[in-house]
Amino acid sequence: RGDAANSSQTSEQSSATMWYTFSSNKDESIFTAENVQKICRAEMTYLSISSYPDYCLLNSTTSGCAVPTGTVTYLFYGYSLNNTCPLLDEGYVNATAHGLYTSLNTLAGRLKLGFFMEKDTMSRHPYYTTRTRSRIPLGSPLEGYDSDTDRIVEQNTKYRQFYQKVKDGLFSRFNMKSRYLYSAYRNKITEGDLEFKWFSLPLGNIEMGDIVSEDLTLAMFSLLFVFCWMCYHLESVSLGVMGMTQIVLSLPVSFFIYRQIYVIPYFTELHSLTIFIVLGIGADDVFVFVDGWRQAEGIVQARGIYPGNPLYLEKRMKIAYSRAKQAVFDTSFTTMVAFFATAISPIMPVSTFGILAATAILVNYLMVITLTPAAVAVYHVYIRNICKRSSSENVEPSGMHEVVTSSPVGVGTESKGAPPHLASSVVMGGNSKDVVHSKNASSLGSQAAVQFSAAGASSRISSPAKKLTRKATLAFVISEEQEKPTTAIEAFFHKRYIPAMKWKCRGIFVLPLVMLVVFLVYGVTSMVYATKLSSPLEEEQWFPTNHMFTTIQEDLNNKYMVGSLEEYVKIGMPFGISGIDRPGFNKYKPDDNRGHPVFDAAFDLYLEESQQAFARACSLISTKQCDRNGCERDTLVWPTNEALLCFLPDFQAWFATRNPGYSTVNCTRDTFYSELKVYRQTSTSQLYTVPVKKKLIGFIDGDLKYAAIQFTTTMHDDVATAEKGKVRE
Repeated sequence: RGDAANSSQTSEQSSATMWYTFSSNKDESIFTAENVQKICRAEMTYLSISSYPDYCLLNSTTSGCAVPTGTVTYLFYGYSLNNTCPLLDEGYVNATAHGLYTSLNTLAGRLKLGFFMEKDTMSRHPYYTTRTRSRIPLGSPLEGYDSDTDRIVEQNTKYRQFYQKVKDGLFSRFNMKSRYLYSAYRNKITEGDLEFKWFSLPLGNIEMGDIVSEDLTLAMFSLLFVFCWMCYHLESVSLGVMGMTQIVLSLPVSFFIYRQIYVIPYFTELHSLTIFIVLGIGADDVFVFVDGWRQAEGIVQARGIYPGNPLYLEKRMKIAYSRAKQAVFDTSFTTMVAFFATAISPIMPVSTFGILAATAILVNYLMVITLTPAAVAVYHVYIRNICKRSSSENVEPSGMHEVVTSSPVGVGTESKGAPPHLASSVVMGGNSKDVVHSKNASSLGSQAAVQFSAAGASSRISSPAKKLTRKATLAFVISEEQEKPTTAIEAFFHKRYIPAMKWKCRGIFVLPLVMLVVFLVYGVTSMVYATKLSSPLEEEQWFPTNHMFTTIQEDLNNKYMVGSLEEYVKIGMPFGISGIDRPGFNKYKPDDNRGHPVFDAAFDLYLEESQQAFARACSLISTKQCDRNGCERDTLVWPTNEALLCFLPDFQAWFATRNPGYSTVNCTRDTFYSELKVYRQTSTSQLYTVPVKKKLIGFIDGDLKYAAIQFTTTMHDDVATAEKGKVRE
């Protein structure tokens, strides 16, 4: 447990506040004895956690947990909170609710109790609300820490551990269970006519972590799908394994470069998306190289070099490498540059993600042009018959045909350099015919058959056939055979798409013209809308639309009369600080070494003109008008005492009481500062407590270094950044 004497847990940690909302499906007041009891039990699930005292907001006077006055339980059960939540008398509950509704007739009452009432409460006669809410803050800093920014990661981890217990308790209380890829928060939580919702930032982080963990299991399915597709396309499990290994290995290498060479320690869930980028690009690069390897087979054989020739593997690899390296480089380089361009983004998580993704693409490219060729060569020489869908390469592949003509007329010859199973004999004379030998001679097509077959019983080859060299003949047949579609996709392009693109009407290519017009209109429209882009006006939705954490935000922001002051933007205005020095700050470790203030040596609050300027600033802030959409009222600051913390008038009144006949402007300097130190250590009201004064009055090493004003604006925390900018201006 914290110690109020040491200021532990005496300030609210707004980022760890627990929110509850309760709504009835009946068109009547939600405040009934039965509903109040149910609400109490839900809130006690939180307040009765054994470790709650180690995190609660402490009362600076008693050093015990402060009573959570922002709860429905407090409104009806008062200070004597009872974990058993006994059923209250219906008459008492009705009388208490009537008092709450009556208080709404005054501005002060609306500002204080409107937090618990829905917007339409005062439009009904008599007044009643069908929904209400509660707010339970935790304390900060935790015990053992100097401030809420001291080792903030450690403190956030402790808050998260506490909220894990909260989650477990609420899940047990309402018998909630999540399924794979389906959160329990997506179901309505009800008891009778009452619906319950709750939220806190640590709970949101826990839920996000759980969702990301489940989603990452889908990455395994992505890996499996890509692997299966690679095996199918490459026609080999071995090549699929090699290709997937190369892709996966590029990730740890990239991460090593990112952490050790770039010296960037920042890593979030966003960066884990790099795996999907590398999967797509890496698989594509492997496909490009292997396709080049397949095409090189026909080209090498067209040059008269066949398997078994010592130069066969070298020549085939050279052709495949020269064809694939440029295509792989172009795609990898352009994608890599696109991601590296995000490095200039002022949004650090986005820039670091781009750096990691670009590095992964570069590493993957280097592996494709080094490991993939070696893997293909090993496969071709040693293990090509393992898990191969089609026949071995020792049998001529489908679509690769050899046409042989004899050079010396009338002499039967065997093709030089060709293996026996590819060799063809041509016997001239008598009634013999030229022989076209292939794996499937009928597939050569009529044109090749006519050119290389003898007509009738002719004993001599036609003159044009004599002029064709072996290389030209093979290249011709290869190109003819490669035009034949072998898959449904190829068939679509050959039989549908290409003919459609070539179709003319009165000499005009119709489809290309239509596509040109459509994409031109689309491009112009996109450019027009691009010029209208601006910051989003709504909060980002991190969860599904039916998720409790999504719907409760809508409820909190739009369905209640007045928000708690903690829901609105607070602004601090310090005097005496000239800047911030950050010698050891690393932007990739935003929570560490935030820097320290540079104090103005000329600052002196004792001077009369300094006190007048300070008081004038307080007055200007309290009356400042706001006509921007971001403000909920026409004033910048809420018209309540709690909204403006300006300690100087309170100090001046306190000083005059302790020092009759003197004021803060006619006393000595020593008296002024010695009394200010005593005032800083004294709680003079519920508003100006010691923890509050220590934030506003900055004594360091016995000297006053700064004095600050703090005020709560009428601008909600969830207002869009663009609207906040207008208010700030």
